[in-house]
Amino acid sequence: MTCAIEVVLSHPQREEDRDLVASPLISDLPEGSLELPEHESWRDAIHRSAKVERILDVQAPALMKREGVRGGVSLIKDQAACPFRAFAKRRLDADGIESPHTGLDPSERGHLVHQVLASVWKIIKTKRALDALDESSLQALVAGAADEAITAGRRKYPGKFGGRFAAVEKARLVRVVAAWLAYERSRGEFEVVATEDLRSVSVGPLQLKLRLDRIDETESGARIIIDYKTGRISAASMYSERPDEPQLPLYVTAAEPNAAAVAFAQVRIGEMKLVGLARDKGLPAEQKLPARPDWEDQIARWRSSLDRLAHGFASGCAEVDPKKLWLTCRNCDLQPLCRIYERIGSAEDGSAE
Repeated sequence: MTCAIEVVLSHPQREEDRDLVASPLISDLPEGSLELPEHESWRDAIHRSAKVERILDVQAPALMKREGVRGGVSLIKDQAACPFRAFAKRRLDADGIESPHTGLDPSERGHLVHQVLASVWKIIKTKRALDALDESSLQALVAGAADEAITAGRRKYPGKFGGRFAAVEKARLVRVVAAWLAYERSRGEFEVVATEDLRSVSVGPLQLKLRLDRIDETESGARIIIDYKTGRISAASMYSERPDEPQLPLYVTAAEPNAAAVAFAQVRIGEMKLVGLARDKGLPAEQKLPARPDWEDQIARWRSSLDRLAHGFASGCAEVDPKKLWLTCRNCDLQPLCRIYERIGSAEDGSAE
């Protein structure tokens, strides 16, 4: 210290909830206050000196003719929700990190219900055969289909069906599917002509693979496309220009254009119903909208909006444009890639409505 004109030493005065004293090495030196001039931090100085160029980059290269893309219905659903999401997931192969969970998540549980229903209808085939089954025979049939689904689940989800869990899940599947079949007994005569039906279709410039849960045919020959849902569903989810649930519009415009009705089958205990749109009165598709859309007009609107979404994806439209800002983003796991919260705040801080 004898080599400098002035030496300033310092020490911390507090750590968490404890008061601190100076080290004995400096405790005999006189104390004083030091007034430091305000100065710019290195971070601020670097940012101030930078020359920032802002580029609006919302256009990716157009899809090449031989460029394969993942996804059928989900591709159109992502494009409707946010073009950047569809671009990132289908062309960059970006994906979020899955959070570990115990047991089965809602998607996995719903998949099991789909499997049991498909197995049951492959055996029953018709409404007449369903009505002919007594309660014990029906329960045995559903229980056998549930066993098959759980056996397949053990292969697909290793370690999730051990011990008591498999028995509990089987009981749930039997209860849910039996309740749905009881609801179907209230319908008129029909035949299930297809289940889990894989189709390759053209939508605008895209070639997509679709899997139809089920197609019914009435005694008059009218075909009904049915899509199973184990969550609550509304017919309104398929009517906007950017539909939240585009599968039924896709099925009826691209895969089964001669169908006379499309319906979501809401398979939930205490809330069993068919919700959708029918060409003619009497077909099982309850309409919950204020006004019933004209069938042909609605088909034309669906075809137009789906074609626009398909062309948007193929042309490279990759704009960060969530349909319902906070709701769409909350249900997306790609925020670290699009960084939307960095640009416009977050739902938590209320910086956007």
